[in-house]
Amino acid sequence: MSRFGWCTSLVLLLLIAGCAYQAPITQSQDAVELDVRPSEMILKGGTMASTRRFHLLFIGIGERNSFLRAEGKAIEAVDAELLVNRIRLKYFEGFLIPSLWLQTLGFDGANDIPIVGWEIYTVAGTGVRLVPQY
Repeated sequence: MSRFGWCTSLVLLLLIAGCAYQAPITQSQDAVELDVRPSEMILKGGTMASTRRFHLLFIGIGERNSFLRAEGKAIEAVDAELLVNRIRLKYFEGFLIPSLWLQTLGFDGANDIPIVGWEIYTVAGTGVRLVPQY
């Protein structure tokens, strides 16, 4: 079998084997100390928003992902002024070569290798509107 045929067979095998899954890459949470009493806040409820960017191997296509854009969408969704208890999550959905497969081949410390899919940034939290002070 030629080298091209072998590579094509390997890619088809990866696609058929079901290496498509959703896995979190990083998750972060930050804390902000507010000097606001509960009577000065109007809770607008929980909210969540995401931004997506298409990836082909290591090349991103389209507008860059941004946690700030995702947070702005989440705030607008509930007509709030800010988010509290905010959680940010970055993950990949699509076809990839799992690091476990690479480790069985002897590549120590290998990471998942994305083939094709979407890199997604998600921000979730509780929307808050501050009561105007007179």
